[in-house]
Amino acid sequence: MKAWIGILLALLVAAVLLGAGCTQGGSNYQGSAQNGKSGAIIAQGGNIGAGTPSSADAGAANGGASAGGQVREVSVVAKSFTFTPDTITVKQGERVRITLTATDVPHGIGVAEFNFSLVANAGETKTGEFTASKAGNYTFFCNVFCGSGHRDMKGTLVVTP
Repeated sequence: MKAWIGILLALLVAAVLLGAGCTQGGSNYQGSAQNGKSGAIIAQGGNIGAGTPSSADAGAANGGASAGGQVREVSVVAKSFTFTPDTITVKQGERVRITLTATDVPHGIGVAEFNFSLVANAGETKTGEFTASKAGNYTFFCNVFCGSGHRDMKGTLVVTP
């Protein structure tokens, strides 16, 4: 009888620990992602395109800036299982600075191919950088469980040669 109580207690503790891990604002994944219905990126300054280049003082400290010393700035809003924008276009070799704002619950953005991961709690804005070293189309996704639509929260990173 004592053995059964011990087994049940161990199962209960394991279930509580697993449940707590799924609802935390962090993630074990070290990549990045996103999704949405909004189309192309709206760069800072109101231009439609691939983002706005800016000076890259932080670029060199975080792995190097692109050839011209520029960083591509991209603002992304995550809410209700969507990313706005859901498509980001950059040039190969560019340093990319993602500013993520989570408006409703904790969200993250990950791009596995560039080992990029960024997490923002509800109401927060966080910034991170990576270098788009390989041309191609890559999926970015929410890397923090955010509810029933989490697995569909994706977007596309287009890296042009």
